[in-house]
Formats: sequence, structure tokens, C-alpha cells
Amino acid sequence: MSKFLRYLVCLLMLVMVGNAMAVTYYNCPAYKKYTSCAAGKYIDDCGSTYDGRTLASTALTVGNACLKCPSGLTCAGGTKCPAVTITYNLNGGEGTTPASTTCAQNKSCTLNAGNSAYFNRDGYRLIGWSTNDEATSGGFSGTYSRNTTLYAVWEPCPDNTYKRDGTAVGSCSSCPRGYYTFGGGKNADDPGDCGRILHIGDKRILLRSTRGTSRTLNVFVDGREFYGNLDTNGNIGTVHIGDYTLYNDNEVP
Repeated sequence: MSKFLRYLVCLLMLVMVGNAMAVTYYNCPAYKKYTSCAAGKYIDDCGSTYDGRTLASTALTVGNACLKCPSGLTCAGGTKCPAVTITYNLNGGEGTTPASTTCAQNKSCTLNAGNSAYFNRDGYRLIGWSTNDEATSGGFSGTYSRNTTLYAVWEPCPDNTYKRDGTAVGSCSSCPRGYYTFGGGKNADDPGDCGRILHIGDKRILLRSTRGTSRTLNVFVDGREFYGNLDTNGNIGTVHIGDYTLYNDNEVP
């Protein structure tokens, strides 16, 4: 092979390698010539030559290309990148429905975590969201290609237990209904064992405790939270919360 042919072969190989590297390490050009697109398209920041582009949920004022609007979305031209809107359905829950979540299309989307007390379902805990209103499993993240409504997935508390946490994802109590549980209070080493509710009257709740140490504690009674003091004899001091007063059974007035 002549020197000239070898030179051409080497030059061709360099061009091919350069093109491959250009595709692999493509960077968006600094010059953005598109400021608007026709209806049914949207501005993209890198154009169709870059498969790894990320569709932002915010507006672009200029871009490198006008791309076809994805299925399920509306693109009016202009300068806004398409995004999907996730709306929520409490699916049997009560309270305030979470605000919609906006996500980039086909990218991981973090959903409402259910860790506030704005919505709940008595006797159930939230285990995620699903596109199926009869689902028995769900998640708190997902990938969506179009605007989607998600339904709360509720897991029932085990028999004879109740929901002691005020958040939708809070755990169910290990104490049977009709009992109270220590929740720790200032002494966080309290293991949360159960005690007996002797009687619930119109204005008072009578408790018996077997604990023999002095501590400040939280008491959860069928989902309601109270605060009290437990002395070294296991007696609960009088505590008034709302319409109820807590008494130990040997302190009944």
C-alpha cells in the first residue's frame, strides 16, 4: 500500500473516531437559535442528536431544536418544555388531598410521602400510590410518560390494633384496641409496653400501670395522644387534655 493510501486510511479512521466521540460526548451548542416553536412541538436544549437529554419541567427561553410533542402532553409551541402532572386521589382516605406533583416526562418522580397529618384513613396506613384504585401494593416514586392520577394504597392495621401515629404512613400500634401504650416522652428509653384502660367515662379515662419507675410519658389511647407522669409506685398523675382527664385507678375522685 502506498504512503498516500495509508495516509488516507489513517485520516478516515481519525474522522470516524472523532465523529463517534462527538456523539458520545455531545455538548449543547452555546448558540441557541430557537426562541419559539410551532404548535405541537416544544423547544429542546440539545436536539434530536443527543439521546441522553433531560426534559426539564421549567421553561426554556431559547434552545437548539424544536421537537415533536410527546403523546399525552400538550405543546403549544412557545418556550416551555413538556412536563407531566401527577394528581392524587385519597381512595377512601379523609382530609386534604395533596397538591399535584410536576415531573419531567419519563424521569424518576418523587411522590407525596404521606408524612404529614393532612390526610389519613382510620385503621389503615399508607404504603404508597398506584394507578390502580384497587392495588394492594404501591410506591412513593415512579416514572410517567403522561399526566396521571394516582390512588392511595392503604394497608389495614392488624386485628385489634389501632393507628397510633397521626401521619398517613404512621405505624399501627402493637397494643390491642381498648388498651393504652407508653410512647416514651422525655425518657426515650421507654420500650412502649401496653397497659389497661379500665374505663372511659364522659370526662375521664382510668388507667392502671405496672411500671415501677418515675418518668414523663406519652400515652396513646385509641389513637389519641395524652401526656402524663408516672411515679415510682406506678401511679399516673392527673392530666387534663381536651375534654378528658386521665386518672390512675386508685385515684378516682
